[in-house]
Amino acid sequence: MHILDRVKKINVIEILLIISPFIDILTSVSERMLDISLSVSLVIRTAFLFFMIIYLIFKSKYKYKTHSIVYLSLLAIYGLAFLINICMSKGINYIFPEIKGIIRTFYFPICIVTILNFVETRDYRFKHRIFVTTVLLYIILLFVPYVFNIGFESYTQDKVGTIGWFFSSNEISSIYGILIAFVIFSYNKVKNKSIYFLIVIFSLYTVLQIGTKVPAVACAVAIMAFITVNIIKYIKNKEKIIKKQILCGIVILLMFIPMLISSPVVKNYTIYKNFLINHRTESANSNFVKIASTEAELTRINLEDTNSNTEKSLTSEELATIIHSGREDKRIAVASVFDNTKIQNKLFGLGQVDIQHNGYYLVEIDYIDIFYNYGYIGFIVFILPLGLLFISIINVFKKHLFIKLISKEEICAGAVGMVNGMFLGALAGHTLVSPSVSIYVAIIIVELFRNTNEICEVGSESKLMQGKRFAVEKKKARKKSKVKTKKILLIIVVLLIMLVTITFGLIYSYLNNKLSKINYMDIGPVEITDGVAVNLDRYRNIVLLGVDGDIEADSFDTNRRTDCIIIVTLDKETSEVKLTSVYRDTYLEIPNYGYNKVNKAYYQGVANTLTTLNRNLDLNITEFVLVNFETVIHAVEAVGKIQLDVDSEEIKYINGYIDHINRITNGNAAHITKTGVQTVNGIQALAYCRIRYTEGWDYKRTERMREVLQKVFDKVKTLNVTETDRLADIMLPSITTNLSKTEILEFIPKVTQFRIDESKGWPYKTDGYVKKGEWFGPPITLESNVIELHRDLFNQQNYVPSDTVKRISQEIINETGYSK
Repeated sequence: MHILDRVKKINVIEILLIISPFIDILTSVSERMLDISLSVSLVIRTAFLFFMIIYLIFKSKYKYKTHSIVYLSLLAIYGLAFLINICMSKGINYIFPEIKGIIRTFYFPICIVTILNFVETRDYRFKHRIFVTTVLLYIILLFVPYVFNIGFESYTQDKVGTIGWFFSSNEISSIYGILIAFVIFSYNKVKNKSIYFLIVIFSLYTVLQIGTKVPAVACAVAIMAFITVNIIKYIKNKEKIIKKQILCGIVILLMFIPMLISSPVVKNYTIYKNFLINHRTESANSNFVKIASTEAELTRINLEDTNSNTEKSLTSEELATIIHSGREDKRIAVASVFDNTKIQNKLFGLGQVDIQHNGYYLVEIDYIDIFYNYGYIGFIVFILPLGLLFISIINVFKKHLFIKLISKEEICAGAVGMVNGMFLGALAGHTLVSPSVSIYVAIIIVELFRNTNEICEVGSESKLMQGKRFAVEKKKARKKSKVKTKKILLIIVVLLIMLVTITFGLIYSYLNNKLSKINYMDIGPVEITDGVAVNLDRYRNIVLLGVDGDIEADSFDTNRRTDCIIIVTLDKETSEVKLTSVYRDTYLEIPNYGYNKVNKAYYQGVANTLTTLNRNLDLNITEFVLVNFETVIHAVEAVGKIQLDVDSEEIKYINGYIDHINRITNGNAAHITKTGVQTVNGIQALAYCRIRYTEGWDYKRTERMREVLQKVFDKVKTLNVTETDRLADIMLPSITTNLSKTEILEFIPKVTQFRIDESKGWPYKTDGYVKKGEWFGPPITLESNVIELHRDLFNQQNYVPSDTVKRISQEIINETGYSK
């Protein structure tokens, strides 16, 4: 059986609508967490569109099938001409991003043509409840993270609002704006009017939390349309039920107004308004000073004249700026490019990518972007099917069947959704050129076209024809009962998908919220010796840096040294972890500083420390975790204390450090009075780490640091969820790193697999060297120590150090005299 015959009884469009909210969340997670440049939503929806095109070509029985194929052929010819022009004007490297752009933009007209053929061939009607169910799923997936404060913010700065777990505030706003009318026009679809009223108020309140003007305007339009339509129906029929609908609409409007006033939408308007007024004030003051200083007439200028420019009311230009979100400047800039471009670019468009400024020719107003990006021909091709269907719908509404048309909730909601969609495309964009949004506009227009034309045809039918239509509809109703089981299974599948999506969204949002407490530091480029990165491709080296200085310091700066340098080596294949402490006094070549102790590399910043390690040890380190010694206290306390074996020599010094740390932190940790295995708290563990005057000196101290680190790591793997949450809250704010959230999230599922198999200090062989009265520990020799390091960490049995290491090794030998 042909694959298209197998899916004959499956409404793929209906399924796509129901799962669309979850597709959008999957897209959000993939782009935020996995940094995937190719949108999951675009891939799925492009596959759907491809299926619909195949269906049109091979299975459609619509009377205008030939016209539809001709249109798609015309679009394909234009697309080919557009891409050829892009190659000639920009180069072949820009083909892929422009293909993505043209798919996103022309998704809308292709959807109109293919969906119309699909539903006409199968004689399928979109139920009002499908649109209501879809928008309510979107609303629930916005409301849940809003209530628990685990969603994403609508704006990156300044303004307020939340978009739940979705990615784009513009796109999700447009979806709500288009579909909200179906919720409001569901009055006669819901038996319990109290339930209807609560659903509408809940939907309006949730949508306003996004903070954008688009859904607010769309909600207001839908409410006013609901009231107006029912007033017209009441004038015509004088039915009591219609009077109740009018009253319900007025109550909804009266409740909507205070919700709007107290919502993020108005707050954002106020923020933007104040910004424009302040900008105007700064400009006025700047002009005032300029004029006064130029004309030397400062005393003649009345200060009240400048104050008059700082009125709190907005000018018409400033109000237009708010309405279009400051897009006018973008439009002028793109228009200037378009006006001065070659004739072929005016015909076929500039495309989206601006190669001159490394950006995009996007105004973010749909109609304008379509015109400038795809030129005169592209704009005509885009609006052709939309214009033909729109004219047909308007002609039907102009006939005497107007009252009959508005008596159907599906038609009213569809008309309002279509108007909102068209209007939003002119107001803010991200509607007709975004597949996740434009598919709803396309379906609504197709269904509105079919419903209006059907009523027009029925209105002119004879009684005999109407009787035949009734018989056909009755037969269809009997067929619908056979697919009840399939619908129940579909509902179960959708609920399972929703449960999985919500659970995943909650986990991701929780982790994202926790990781936002970490301090991120961009350190710039780090030097890696040629060839090293390839040789160590299997291993990931991250350096843990502990700065010196008192632990009350709340910021990291380069006036301090890194007394703790631990290289964490992760074998990507085996999950084996090895810790290597680089002794603080190790005598190495430090870029921009000459030969000195390795802990002084931090004077020139973190990047210089990493470059020092890479240059002297042939490593590939680009990532770091930076802490101060207070972090040790936090870590031990968070895991619930650890056990350490304190010997008789260590006990002589540990209590002095405990007293010192108690004074700094206002702590009250007790002294350790006996040797042997002790259960210690955070202050006691830190005191243990800082002991350096026993046999072994600094070498023994680094061993203690690694011991405490391993004890904490082993304890972390045994914590339950509550304890892990507490650990994150305590530890994360005291950590600074250049690891991104995505990279940290990749580590989290693997933590239980990691095992610390080895912990050593480096250099393996060293001795004392005094220079200008200061003690250093040169490796003996650097070359042999590097060879042994690579054998231990990376299993490179016959490793040959780089020429850089050989040079540094020889220079250390020449200076210190240690050659073996």
